[in-house]
Amino acid sequence: MPQAFLYLLRHAPTALNEKSDERARGWSPAPIDPKRGPRIAEAAFQELASRRIQLIVTSDIQRALDTARIGARKLGVPVYPTELLRPWNIGELEGQPSAAVAPVLLFHRENPEDAPSGGESFAAFCARAMHAIRDLVLTAAAPPYPRMAVVTHKSVLLLVRPTIEGVPPDPKDREAPDPGRIVTLKIAPDGVTAHGL
Repeated sequence: MPQAFLYLLRHAPTALNEKSDERARGWSPAPIDPKRGPRIAEAAFQELASRRIQLIVTSDIQRALDTARIGARKLGVPVYPTELLRPWNIGELEGQPSAAVAPVLLFHRENPEDAPSGGESFAAFCARAMHAIRDLVLTAAAPPYPRMAVVTHKSVLLLVRPTIEGVPPDPKDREAPDPGRIVTLKIAPDGVTAHGL
């Protein structure tokens, strides 16, 4: 098997990502910020231009779709949306100030079978997203070795390392790449390594 790569990209920022008034996003249909978002998405896909990307797989949530469509125009490749790459559905916590809901979300991560009201349990989210990550790795590592960019969300990117290392997610781990940043997975016969996390 030749060495294969998978490029994971956190969607460009929305107005809800503003540090001064950051809001919990979940499945909200917020588009990318019209001032910063396109510029950040363009820069990310410019960075990927030399990687001969053949297709973009993306979460079907609006902010990810917006980002992927900018990439598709820049690279001249098709976009394949999927609900499997959606972030954690946090239900009624969506849209509330991030600082206020942080302890509630931590409770649900530490009690993964307990779902937020109107949302999905952390266990169900992890099962869905980690399965999607594994499938993408297997697809990238099989003939004809497609070169894929994947646009997704912070909560999904936080599951990349546990997925490739085969360990449970750390409920306290909240360090993820900033919007528009790229994580490269290098896939070799002896395993998968992540760069940019």
